Amino acid sequence: MLIVPKKSLVSPALSCLFALSVTTTAYAQAVSKSNHSRKDRAATKTITTLPERQAKVFVGSSDEGGLPTAWEELANPDNYSKWNYVRTHADGFYTNFAMMDHVFAHGANPLQMSINMANAFTRKDVFYETDMNYPEAQDLRNIKSLTSGGFNIPFTSLNYGISAKRVQMLKNYQGKRECLALMGPWTLGGDVLGNAPGNAALRKNIKATDGMSADSPLRLWYNNDQSTREGLHSTVTFTNQLNKISAVMLAPPDSNDRPGYGGPSFLKSSQMMVFDLEDHHAVPAIWGVYPYGALTSLAAFPESVVNAQGDTVAPDTKTGVAYWLIKHFNTFPKVTLLGSGVVKKGAQVIQKSGSHATVSFGKAKPGNAKCTMPFVISNGFAPGIAISPVIRAIISHREGWDVQFKLRGKNVTNSVVSDGGFNFVGGARISKKNPSTLQISIHAKKGNPKPVTIQLQTMSNISNTVKKEISFTIVAKVQKRSR
Repeated sequence: MLIVPKKSLVSPALSCLFALSVTTTAYAQAVSKSNHSRKDRAATKTITTLPERQAKVFVGSSDEGGLPTAWEELANPDNYSKWNYVRTHADGFYTNFAMMDHVFAHGANPLQMSINMANAFTRKDVFYETDMNYPEAQDLRNIKSLTSGGFNIPFTSLNYGISAKRVQMLKNYQGKRECLALMGPWTLGGDVLGNAPGNAALRKNIKATDGMSADSPLRLWYNNDQSTREGLHSTVTFTNQLNKISAVMLAPPDSNDRPGYGGPSFLKSSQMMVFDLEDHHAVPAIWGVYPYGALTSLAAFPESVVNAQGDTVAPDTKTGVAYWLIKHFNTFPKVTLLGSGVVKKGAQVIQKSGSHATVSFGKAKPGNAKCTMPFVISNGFAPGIAISPVIRAIISHREGWDVQFKLRGKNVTNSVVSDGGFNFVGGARISKKNPSTLQISIHAKKGNPKPVTIQLQTMSNISNTVKKEISFTIVAKVQKRSR
């Protein structure tokens, strides 16, 4: 939790989002031209493959409203059904020193309250946030309460600088864990590699710890106060390229602010920021959904509702934001061959199943055998949620074949066949109203080449690349011609 500057809430018009396609081979931002050190510049080399990632989402509740609403609404078994998907699919509980102070001041048994909260989550991990101004003895108290209550604490963050002693305590007291340097992206003057006061110290702290955690109310991102967006993009990218852990908090737009914010809701502004980070390939490894500050009237539940079209969607609630986030990261695309759109020249297409087809070139003269196959990439599994999947083509025995991929008239072959694959972000992001059609053109260039196998491998998100699925397989072959 950070104290933010009091700025005008006049929101500038948001710039138009983004180019049609972004390849993950351009995963890193361009190197800053500012006068930063050679070592820091080396950390910004372009990543040419997609790293193995599995996004984590931690969910907490406001500390400003006090108890019982801030803690007990989540821990109460009577409310389990109101956020059942989130509590069983989130990676755990997000809390901080201020929330723990509320727990100890509440007059109830803090250990029992930790037990109650741990019982609410299927995955009993905690992301614990603190700062250098908070008494270390109370951090020890808080960690002991959480771990004694049944939680594991794999991640901590430390604000307002670091000390080696405090970092080591956070990493080792009652268990081994990671400790991240906490920062506010509006403090960087834009690029973390620039010379704004404190930037060099932050870079040093990121290197001295296990990574970085960014915390600020969403209104600062929305208004781009003090170049918050560039600060966030550059710091996440810098941290990722050091192979360290990056974390970003989603906090309501008016957290720690005065009434009067006129921008989008918590849900809408969260979606906009997530999309923005994806479009800049600056995705963190960890997300925290933690409403803190002045916004105490936002309902915690429900996590989802069914709209007039019959789709399950996330409402603007505390758990609704977490529901959307988890669904967005984990929903795979549906890949469907549009049989009526196949264009053949001397070819026969046999679709053996919903995920396999054979293309047989039998009568074409050498070099003339061609087939174009359109595949609809849609969100058929969670139509109420926009997704940003990755698709990659794995091609075996490509010699003698020309295989091309086009999306909305643009040749995206290099991206699709790269190790990183093609990321459906920007204008290519997949939603119920915005499916995409990927055209695959197969051309036998000469003679009778060996059969070529094209596997369309999908990942749910650039943040979730550990789990991969083979969504469709094409085998193309040229039949031997009789003499």
